[in-house]
Amino acid sequence: MSKRNIILVSILVAILILTACSANKNVESESNQVPRETIKIPFAPILGLAPLFIADEAGYFDEQNINVEWVTIASVAEAIPLLADGGLDVAVGTPAAGLLNAISRGMNLKVVAGLSQMGAPDECSFVTFETRKDLYESGEVTSIADWKGRKIGLNGIGALPQYELATLLNEEGLTLDDVELVVLPFPELVVGLQSKAIDVTVAVEPTLSQIKALDIGVTQIKANDYFPNMTSVFLMFGPNLLNDNPELGKRFMVAYLKAIRTSMEGKTESNVDFISNSTKLPKDVLNAACWDGRDPNAAFDLDAMMLIQKWFLDTGMIDQSVAEDQIYDSRFIDYAVDMLGEVK
Repeated sequence: MSKRNIILVSILVAILILTACSANKNVESESNQVPRETIKIPFAPILGLAPLFIADEAGYFDEQNINVEWVTIASVAEAIPLLADGGLDVAVGTPAAGLLNAISRGMNLKVVAGLSQMGAPDECSFVTFETRKDLYESGEVTSIADWKGRKIGLNGIGALPQYELATLLNEEGLTLDDVELVVLPFPELVVGLQSKAIDVTVAVEPTLSQIKALDIGVTQIKANDYFPNMTSVFLMFGPNLLNDNPELGKRFMVAYLKAIRTSMEGKTESNVDFISNSTKLPKDVLNAACWDGRDPNAAFDLDAMMLIQKWFLDTGMIDQSVAEDQIYDSRFIDYAVDMLGEVK
């Protein structure tokens, strides 16, 4: 080969190497060209928010030149008006009548990605219906049909657990009118089961692990068996990211999607450390708990949301139905999937 050809080949190789390096650093290089900005995110010490904690602890937000301001909230219901008014930039939510009513009345907020989803039937379920152990072992309550006339604990009215309960009862030809609903916060549902004030309760981690540790309940229903892979918790943006600064919203979503995929690696030492550092939950509690299901592309089950909305409408819990494009804005997660690649 001539000296001239050797030089040309060397130049081509160098160009290919530089191109490959550039492609691998697209996400980081884009973030380095934008100013550092702050995003306000709700904080509650719960396992369901694990991807947000991982994104912060693992430095994924930092890669996108994002600072996080954690805003402590007591409930999802509290987050909705904060999100609409700019007190939060990001919030998490579940299918609920209150959310749909807020959207129909003009609140500027939308679902932008999935967060948690029910697992497959053969996986552990982080949402269950627990029957009092004494009732189950005596044979008094061993099937859904046995729930008739019983006190059923829920954490709220007009939310996903009530829809799930109604669906389960319908399987046996029963309705919500056939049971007595007892509405309590999750921690008090544990007390209610222990004191025999309720007979059956919905349980979500870490409440589920607490019931098992106290040995007061038997898992009668796994939500996975009836609602496999359904989105149970989702991510929402308000006007700050939807309208005022969508580019910041896209950068946030890249960090978020990376964290979703990291969380799906399971109970690794680093994941447990990240979540424990953020929530102060003991590591043994995290290792014993059933972790929320995730989708590697943070998909949102819009079809299930529309089905639940119909139930809310039929039961008079919402004033009117809301169109799909009023509920869900996919441009942010589409951008993140495009940047990081789709997982098939």
